[in-house]
Parts: sequence; structure tokens; C-alpha cells
Amino acid sequence: MQNDTPLSPDELYEHALDVIRKSELSKYFDQLAPRFDFSIEIETEAAPDEDIPIGSHKIGGSPDVAPDFEWPLWNGEPLTFIAQFDLSSLVPFDPRGLLPSHGLLSFFSMLRPTLFEPEDFLMEGIIGMEPETRGAWRVLHTSSAHPLERRTSPLENEWASYPAERVSGVWNSIELPDWCEIIAPDGIWDEDEFFGSVHDAYRDIQRNLFPPISLPHDHYLLGYAHYRQDEMRGLAADFIDRDEISMRSLAQFSSRREMTFAGDGYGYFFIEKNDLKAGDFSQSYFSLQR
Repeated sequence: MQNDTPLSPDELYEHALDVIRKSELSKYFDQLAPRFDFSIEIETEAAPDEDIPIGSHKIGGSPDVAPDFEWPLWNGEPLTFIAQFDLSSLVPFDPRGLLPSHGLLSFFSMLRPTLFEPEDFLMEGIIGMEPETRGAWRVLHTSSAHPLERRTSPLENEWASYPAERVSGVWNSIELPDWCEIIAPDGIWDEDEFFGSVHDAYRDIQRNLFPPISLPHDHYLLGYAHYRQDEMRGLAADFIDRDEISMRSLAQFSSRREMTFAGDGYGYFFIEKNDLKAGDFSQSYFSLQR
């Protein structure tokens, strides 16, 4: 990570408000200011799994689970472990208290890092898109009341699991939605107005939210999805039978080093806002963009 010092959520918010005041879209201040959201950015580095303490943040490797944990399956096949996060240590980075304040949040999916089997290539194109893939991912919240143990994947081929990475940095960024969400059903402008007179000024605001810091990023929790293709809230809402404007980004995992989603893709987890508030991750949604 660079030597720049990340800003606190309060500092980020004040900086973001100042960016709007000085922008060409300052007349939309009252509409834009409530749309700011905080993301938790996650930086990682390769590490032996045994060097990562049980119960801490990690990407790949073997998950830490309760003794009565049953490995999640889809059509009889074990899911691949993606990541886990110690929620208690994320409290300072979650100023709106959206995540549970204790326990471990763990992510699994049927996407394999290797894509050497024909069914892996098929899953790449249909996960979260076709109804038959329902259940091909899981988000699990393990209570802090449970002791934890590290559990080896039941997958026979070790190349079907992601190599372990420790989390080497956590900080906040502040964001506005991608353009396809700012003109969505709950957006500020319609499409013609946005691309007619707003687009360039809006992009300038987005670019200026990050100074005076400039830090690399690997993965995100919360915030807004950074799309490679089209907006996905509508797809997620239809898939789990929810309203589009009630959906929000839960996590985004980028292809970095040995963490690859179909080569260079992004893996997106979405959740309905009331489900998140209730700590119910059973109806989360996952899909892939390349």
C-alpha cells in the first residue's frame, strides 16, 4: 500500500460535499449529497494459509468455521471458498452500521479459479443469470459465540481452490453510483438528460472524490458496484424476487494475482437492504462480469 494516509469517514464526507459545491452540478447538491456511500476497500497479499490467524480477514485458502459447519453444496458439488471477514474489526470502517458488528462473514460460489473442466466454463456464463444456478453461491454469517476451526475444502483437486491471501490493508472510500444507477428508476436524471448535459460533469465529480489520497484497491465491501458491463441491480432483484431500488452491493471481488474470476472478471454479491439490516444473508445474489 502507498504511504498516503487514508481519510476518516467524516473527512471523506466533507471532502465529497466540497467537491459537489465546486462542481458544475452544484445546483444538484441536495439530490447528490444523500447518494454518497462508503465502501470498505480491501488490499491483499499472498501468504501461507497457516500464517493467517484463525478468525481474521482472508481471501482464498481454507475457511474458518464453527465445529458443526456443513460445507455448502450445489447439485452435490462443494462450493469454492472465496473470502471471509472479521466483522468486529470492520466496525470503524462501517460508519452507517450496515454490517453485523460481530462474527465472521464468509463467501462461497461455484466459480472455480482454474476453469479446466467443461462445467466450469459453462458456469462462468450462466451463474446468477439462469434460474437453475440458484444456490450456486452462499454468504454465511458465523456468530462470534461459536469457536472457530480451519476446515479444508472437500474438493479433490487443490487447483479448484483459491490460494490464500492475507488482508494487508483496509480503508474507506466514498462513492457516487455508476452512471447506469444514477439514471435507474431511483436516479436523478433520465438517460437523455444525463448524456445530453450531465455526463462529463458527473464523471469529473467521481474522479475528484479520491484526492487528496490515491490508494490501490483489490476488493470492496458495501459501497456501489463498479460494473464492467451493464447495471446489475435489476437482474439481482428479478432473480431473488425483490424490488430493484431495494438492492445494494454487498461485496465485489476483483481478479488480482491468483484470485481470478474467469480470467479477469469481477464477482459481484448483492443483497436486499432490509435483509442486510436483519442480518439475513440467505437471499443474497451473485454473478460475474468480464
